[in-house]
Amino acid sequence: MNDYLEFDGKIIMNADPVEKKTPTPGRIPESTQIDRDILYQPDLLIEPEKSNGTFNSSGDVQFYPSFVYNTNIPDVDIEINPINDVVIHTPTVCYPTITDAKEYTQLVSPGNCYHLVLDRYFTVNLPTSGYHSSLKGYGERDYAKYIKSREVKFPFEVYMCDGDDYTYYDADTWITLHQDSTKFYLPIWVNETAAVGIDFRARAINCDANDGLEMEEVCANADNSNYVAVDTKNAEVSGRLYNLNMYDYSDYPFWLDVFRKPKSLELKRFAYHVGFNNQNGEKVRSAFTLPTVDGSHPYMRNLGVLKPGYTSRMSLITIGNIYHGTDYIKIYPTFYYVSKKGNVNGSDITKLEEVDLYYNGTINGKYRNVVKVGSDLDKQNVKKMMLGNPYTGVTDEEFNQKAKIAGLKPKDIRSTTYDVYTYGEITIPSRMSTYIGMDCAPDEVIPDGVDPDRVTKSKQKWYFEYSLPSDVHAVKKGFDVTKYAHENGGIDYKEGFWKKDGYIVVNFEIVTFEAGFKNIQGDGDTGMGWMEGAEIFDKESETPIPHLTYTNRQNVDYGYCSMYKMEDQPLRKIDWHKAQFAFRYGDVLMYSLDGSAKKDYRSYGTH
Repeated sequence: MNDYLEFDGKIIMNADPVEKKTPTPGRIPESTQIDRDILYQPDLLIEPEKSNGTFNSSGDVQFYPSFVYNTNIPDVDIEINPINDVVIHTPTVCYPTITDAKEYTQLVSPGNCYHLVLDRYFTVNLPTSGYHSSLKGYGERDYAKYIKSREVKFPFEVYMCDGDDYTYYDADTWITLHQDSTKFYLPIWVNETAAVGIDFRARAINCDANDGLEMEEVCANADNSNYVAVDTKNAEVSGRLYNLNMYDYSDYPFWLDVFRKPKSLELKRFAYHVGFNNQNGEKVRSAFTLPTVDGSHPYMRNLGVLKPGYTSRMSLITIGNIYHGTDYIKIYPTFYYVSKKGNVNGSDITKLEEVDLYYNGTINGKYRNVVKVGSDLDKQNVKKMMLGNPYTGVTDEEFNQKAKIAGLKPKDIRSTTYDVYTYGEITIPSRMSTYIGMDCAPDEVIPDGVDPDRVTKSKQKWYFEYSLPSDVHAVKKGFDVTKYAHENGGIDYKEGFWKKDGYIVVNFEIVTFEAGFKNIQGDGDTGMGWMEGAEIFDKESETPIPHLTYTNRQNVDYGYCSMYKMEDQPLRKIDWHKAQFAFRYGDVLMYSLDGSAKKDYRSYGTH
């Protein structure tokens, strides 16, 4: 019988009794080198709350006998030295972008920044991916698992959009973004402003536990003492100028039923618009656009071209801060001649010929001959307009809203007459505008804390009239009519240089002038500012400055908005006589050189 010996679970000597000879004892296994990963443990988790920093490491290796027999062998403890420190660097990145509303921006002088437009949607993009640093394992990648939250802060009010759901946020509120791209809406009552900063931040998962909210770094926390990646994007906010239309034309009775209800001055709310689209480029109509040509009349197909001497009543809409007493809109007409045969022959297009206009008429009580449109004398021939004129067609609701906000009586607004136009220039004063922004919110609910009057006055409707003189004559632009008259004993309009047998096309360049635009950051209006002017602004900003433009010729080639183009003004038309015309953006009215109010009255008497 042997002694019993077991080693590492294996029997080396068996102590069972035997009759003759005991088994030969086995061999104790030779020791082997441990596997290289025996001291390695993968996927160790660092708690999300653990702070960034460098942490010392320590370790030792312990050896002890597998068994001890009749002796005393001590354990062996060997310290591991050197051993590397552990660095915790929880990454976060912040690389935001904003969809640029450049194609909707009508600013005369746009800034070099992002552009946001009132009453428009825009998208903020803040992904979790991007470049962090050149550290091993970092670089360009997605860091979503290390980022706790992404946020944006606007210096103005916004709505965050989720399908048909809208959440309103006051200015300077940190808004949590739950996805890479988030849609927002810019309400009409936000103040227009030059470039302001929109702030973004992305917090690492260990930020809050370590009071790291103020420990910021631009774009990425390459320094592990920081917990927040931040960035700022500059954007300017601008308003809108749109919906130019002709809603009445005074050549009655031929046009009376087109615009007004039978046996009434009440308007049908029918109008000829610039184009087929609305201000957002969405198609909303298929006919009845400006300029009207013969065939544009909905009932009398041989009518459409306008006649000098009759008044076109027109309106347009603005959105923004253009509600102060000194604000106004300027319209600059330019004049072109085109033959009755049109200017399109197959693929050939003859450019419209720019002309100067002359007329005879009474100015300041004195009859004048050969007055040039745009001359100093013509500038004295001012046409007045009264907002309360029943032909103007302003609704009672518009009068009441403006009176309430301006602190006046509706009758005071109705009955006052204002200068509006000469033949060479139209100036629409703020007194000829109304406030139509009632309940203008994406969900039609004005948020708590927002002044409803501020909302209402932030959308304006402007009324104006225009006509050409009844006795109008056209000549090639730049031709010196005065010199000719001196050399030939006067003018009788039978001279060969006058344009005959054709049309005058009137092109409108429209520009808003807004007082104190650079300083508009507060609510701004004093209530009585409607009558008293812009005394709320600093002296240097009281003079209105050009702000928005309809045509935007100077910027459209750089991707900015021409509202004529956005509204899809048709640039080709065929009239009832089969003549084809090629127009330019801004060609709004077309007048016959053959007909006029003067000739109608001479032929038919008054009507």
